[in-house]
Order: sequence, then C-alpha cells, then structure tokens
Amino acid sequence: MTSLLVLFIVLFVFLVACAYTDLARGKVYDWCTYPTIAAGLTLNFLIGGVGGNAADDPIGANYNLVNSAAGFLLGLATLGILYAAGGLGGGDVKLAAAIGALVGWRFLIWALFYSSLVGGIVALSLALWKGRLWSSLKGSLRFLLTLRAPRLAEGEKPLTVPFGLALVLGTYWCWFMFLDEPVFFPFFAGA
Repeated sequence: MTSLLVLFIVLFVFLVACAYTDLARGKVYDWCTYPTIAAGLTLNFLIGGVGGNAADDPIGANYNLVNSAAGFLLGLATLGILYAAGGLGGGDVKLAAAIGALVGWRFLIWALFYSSLVGGIVALSLALWKGRLWSSLKGSLRFLLTLRAPRLAEGEKPLTVPFGLALVLGTYWCWFMFLDEPVFFPFFAGA
C-alpha cells in the first residue's frame, strides 16, 4: 500500500468521523483532528520529502512536508480569524487545518471555497425554514462588515450552522471536481 493511498484513506475516514460527530453532537473533537494533522504532515513527508514530489498525484497537489505545513497553517489562519470573531467553533478551525495538512494548501483553497458554498446554502435553508431569513441576512452582512458576531434579541437563540459538516461536504465536492474517478477511489485516477 503506497503512502498516497494511505493518505487518501486517512482523509476519507477522518471526514466521515468529523461529519458524524458534527451532526450527532455538534462538535469536531480534538481526538480526531490532532492525530490527523500529525498523520498528514508525516505522510506528506514520506511521499515527497521536505520539498520534493515523489508521487504522480491525481489532483495537482504536490505532496511534501512544505506544502502540507502550508496547508495546515492556511487552514488555521483562515478559519482562525472567523473563530476569533465568534463566527466558528474551534473544532471547525482544526478540521480545516487537518484537511490542509493532508492535502496541502492548493487543494485546501478550493475545499474552503466549496465548503463556503455548502455552508451558505445550509445557512439560507435553515434561516428560511425557521422564518429568520431577513434577520439572518442582516446579521451576516453586519458580520462581514465588522467581523463581529451579531447581537441577538432578548431570549433569541442563535441560528447555528454545522460548518464542520459543510467543510466535509465541500472537501468531497472539491475531490469530485479535481478527479475523473469517483471520490471513493481517488488513487485509481489515471490508472
């Protein structure tokens, strides 16, 4: 079994576990993210060394330690800003960092883009379903302009979106977009 195949298996299992815990308990746990970050950095080093690329990768990601570390830091920094502003949970930040550590910064940029689309669709659907579309849109605009979580009316509960699930679905969507083969068999691409 090649290191690249192991990397994709780790990514698949990790995404399934995070989707389950985010849906079932509303949390993405450290016991899942920290070992995945370590596995991503280690596997990328085994595949491409510090800065080389020993694998003919199917998604143009250049697997190596430098790219993996850059993906980890990009996930941490990008979603860390939203976490600091009160827009996300810490588990979502570590989930993005782990995805970046596994697949690198180039793939992570696209995964975050697709995850944002999924998260937006889920947020709009929830707001519409709960009759809070207008107030949610105003609050989102205020958040974008000020980077501060909107204040709620007395007794109003926040409308929470499971962004960990959106990250998982966005990553799978990205996987589908970059590969000719089904997402469950990325290691057969080009075979």
